[in-house]
Amino acid sequence: MASLLLNILPKRVFDFSNTLVGEEQIVTLAERVDISQYCGGITIVRTHAADLSGGSILVQTVADGYTQDDPTASFQFASGNFSLPVSISSEDVSTVPVVQASGSLGGTGLGGQYAAVVLTASRTDPAPLIATLSVDLLLRNFDEIDESTSTALPKRCGCQRRK
Repeated sequence: MASLLLNILPKRVFDFSNTLVGEEQIVTLAERVDISQYCGGITIVRTHAADLSGGSILVQTVADGYTQDDPTASFQFASGNFSLPVSISSEDVSTVPVVQASGSLGGTGLGGQYAAVVLTASRTDPAPLIATLSVDLLLRNFDEIDESTSTALPKRCGCQRRK
């Protein structure tokens, strides 16, 4: 199976300037992304334009515990073992466009059946909090990962190395 590049979010403007100072706003960009056949992944965020003087934005791929037994429940969470976060602040985007990535092609970080990609805007100042973003998710399996870059197999990963 080959690697997979998923376009999670085409270029889009986010304006969180009406969010109250001290509050967060969470936007689910994608849910139920099937990652069952992949063991490594990278969250790729492109910032095309931004005025982040009013706070920061975090885009992360998190575990999605969706189950057909309870399809209306949301079981999204980020843990130390499963989170591919990209933090965007005014220091990170002093010159745009900027491409930021987080993750591992070495086989750590992904596990389970599904993932979700979530954006969290944190408002810390009454100044503007506006960003034009696009998001991709690169998924890889062990057939394509070089032995020298792979440190350990994730315990919950369904992929197996071929000998």
